[in-house]
Amino acid sequence: SHWDHILAFPFFEPFYREKTEARFWGTASFKRTFEELFSHQFQTDAFPINYSELPAKIHFKTLRGGDALIIPPPYPQAAGTHQETYSVSAYQINHPGIDLGYRIRLYGKSIVILTDLAPIEQNHLGHGMEHFEKADEERYYQGLVDFCQDADLLLHDTHFNEQNITGKESWGHSTEVMAVNLAVRSRVKTLIPGHHAPEDNDQAVLKKLEHARKLAEPRGLNVIIPQEDEIVAIL
Repeated sequence: SHWDHILAFPFFEPFYREKTEARFWGTASFKRTFEELFSHQFQTDAFPINYSELPAKIHFKTLRGGDALIIPPPYPQAAGTHQETYSVSAYQINHPGIDLGYRIRLYGKSIVILTDLAPIEQNHLGHGMEHFEKADEERYYQGLVDFCQDADLLLHDTHFNEQNITGKESWGHSTEVMAVNLAVRSRVKTLIPGHHAPEDNDQAVLKKLEHARKLAEPRGLNVIIPQEDEIVAIL
């Protein structure tokens, strides 16, 4: 629920239509529900429209690490397939506050999304992780490997690289090396390094891609960074 993930919602035009119905599944913080965090952006001193004035119907459900949910049809159907439910499971990852990674399963394929993910070694950031010991670190990381196991696609935080993460481990982000290591250990088919730093220009992003591919290709891992409007097919 950090602002770099939700700040655009007050400007989301469909929320201003009466026919819009939206559902959010998200984690509470250790102080507030997700709905309270979401609606806080519409406070009078920060935005001209109050949350209670939105004409759309917006629903919230709390999701926690270890939870799973089933979402039934209707949704866009892939060509040559039959309608079926898809599932979303969650795993709490290492980032200040409470942050969840998600695994989405549909038509026999799996996509894992891990943004805002920090190294765990002597770096215990998440709520409930403050007093981790070495055994807890190993259990957490093995749980992360199991969560990503055999995924067709992994979108992994690579906000930093190996040079500029030094001294900033507590910010809650990873490097392309950490992403490749997790993907290889989990036997992921394709890795997308993402959640780049705001100051990263195209050259910085491509440099991370080149380094990730150098590490990944000898180990049988495909690495891509899609461009705007590109469609990624999972075969």
